Amino acid sequence: IAVPFEPHRASITNIVYATERRYNESSYLSQALWLAELYGAKLTVLHVRLDSDRSSEYHPSLQQWMERNSDANIEYQSLQARNAKEGIADYLEEYTPDLLVMTTHTHSLADRLFHNSVTRATALHTTVPLLAFSQCLKPEQLP
Repeated sequence: IAVPFEPHRASITNIVYATERRYNESSYLSQALWLAELYGAKLTVLHVRLDSDRSSEYHPSLQQWMERNSDANIEYQSLQARNAKEGIADYLEEYTPDLLVMTTHTHSLADRLFHNSVTRATALHTTVPLLAFSQCLKPEQLP
């Protein structure tokens, strides 16, 4: 968890889960939903579509998860941006949620050398508390 130095609201009413839509993130989404329900907060599932992205709106597992939890206080938002870091930053600035949840991913050596982690970059620049789940954890290891 990363909490910015700047003052922030003490209550949690809006949690945003940023998804890449490329992986089955159902177990992580369920943990974010559990947290939202614990605080009586709305969960917003945010996908930043890259300008170059031509894929469908939902990853099949995300659509199934959304359908299974249709009675929960969940909203899906998709926005277009040049890159994920920029899109998330713009969203946080406009909507100012109380907590951002992201999942870190295992990267190859080449990815670690030549690409920046979206989660790491967000943690360094966000003014919103950030909770990052590690994709290295198996779903049964989550609380």
